[in-house]
Amino acid sequence: MDRPTSAGSTPHSTPTSKSTHSPRTTHELQPHYHDTDGRTANPTTHPRRPDLGGGAARSFRPRGGRGGGSMTVVLHTSDTHLGYQQYHLEERAADFAAAFEAVIDEAVERGVDAVVHSGDMFHDSNPRIGPLLHAIRQLRRLADADIPFLMVSGNHDTTRDDAWVSVFTEVADAVHLGRDPTVVGDVALYGLDYHTPTYRDHLTYEFESNDADHAALVAHGSFSPLVAYGDWSIEDVLSSSTVAFDAALLGDDHTPIFEEVGGTFTTYPGSTERTMADQRDDRGFTLVRFDDDARPESDRIDRDAVCPPGVSYDRVPLDTRPHVYIDIEAEEDDAVAERVRDELGDHDVAGTVVAVTIDGEGEPVAAGPLEAYAKEDLGALEARVSDRRRRGSDRVAIDVSFADPDDAVERRRRTLGLSAVVDELEQQVRADTPVDSNLRDRVEEDVEDRIEDDPAAFDPVEPEVTEEELREQADGLAVDASQPTTQED
Repeated sequence: MDRPTSAGSTPHSTPTSKSTHSPRTTHELQPHYHDTDGRTANPTTHPRRPDLGGGAARSFRPRGGRGGGSMTVVLHTSDTHLGYQQYHLEERAADFAAAFEAVIDEAVERGVDAVVHSGDMFHDSNPRIGPLLHAIRQLRRLADADIPFLMVSGNHDTTRDDAWVSVFTEVADAVHLGRDPTVVGDVALYGLDYHTPTYRDHLTYEFESNDADHAALVAHGSFSPLVAYGDWSIEDVLSSSTVAFDAALLGDDHTPIFEEVGGTFTTYPGSTERTMADQRDDRGFTLVRFDDDARPESDRIDRDAVCPPGVSYDRVPLDTRPHVYIDIEAEEDDAVAERVRDELGDHDVAGTVVAVTIDGEGEPVAAGPLEAYAKEDLGALEARVSDRRRRGSDRVAIDVSFADPDDAVERRRRTLGLSAVVDELEQQVRADTPVDSNLRDRVEEDVEDRIEDDPAAFDPVEPEVTEEELREQADGLAVDASQPTTQED
């Protein structure tokens, strides 16, 4: 039976017979790309046929995972954010490195057919040499095990004139996925790099055809409807594509998500480490299997309902640094500070990251002494106390003051409606930490080039998130944190 497809799509044939995923339209995929002198080109006027930066089509034989056979097993990971010194702690940077190494350990041990990374390999677009060398060492381990590493570029990976994925194709035999298929076993994989909202308006989704049994799109972005405030429609991408995809393997959102969209298994694996203290789900990766025997119809389980026939998945947790969550619902006359101290004392918080959330009634407590008690007296690596007992605009201010600064800036940036150029420059400036002494000259040169090439790129755009939506997000976090349960992972 043909798999269900989104409107306007070409259905697959049954998995037992190969079919060509033929084009549905004659549109070209026109991404943000660069001219030969490194300047950003205007995707609506440049005369050359643009591409996604991926190399020529390649093919890899299936290994079938540890059990062998015709099944194709793909390990899907994303948002590893190597080099992130969360809370300005070297220990946290080491945690992010260890989590990525653990993913590679699992890939080699399980003998998967490929590792797919959906973007944001690094936290900064200008990573330090340590995280860069660590990534190269891990990718070479995969190469030594004959496991291809396939990836796309995320918003944290893109530099002024290229992306780090291009480096890995040269020194670590990685594959930058694009419009041409990279075939692993009976799965054709394609890539869609991150693009700013302005450039997405110029995108159409033409991918080269293939004769594999299955097809998967690897992409980076905040895609609706999976992400509540997503600004890029995965429904539009899939329905407009010239290839009918069995799976969309996404990156950018740090929460594991598994949904069916227009007959396509659509998923985020989540980040491999917690980039914010409120990310309570286990960190991990996803094994995606392609083949009728991946999970025969008679053996399919509830979660397989989001997968088309011939596709199944399993979520695999990673052993990351423990986080201790303490949620307190306060009454008007409660001695909240003492309650927090008692709760902290009831947990083994040594070496952990502690997140205390207070909601309810009464005056907010001073967070500093409680955080110091958790760290200095009880041995926590880091402690954050967030008292949400203020309302309206004050609540947003309180949330930001105790949140990760990088995330606070990113949330605020999305409300400003910055032009495409200013948005890119703002992210470039933030990525230069410590600030490059030549940054001012580079920014000035870049602005002059953009004014000459594409003055319209300086026009403001609609904000990705409104102030009201940002406030609703803060309210949603408060509701989640108000449950009077204590969780330790």
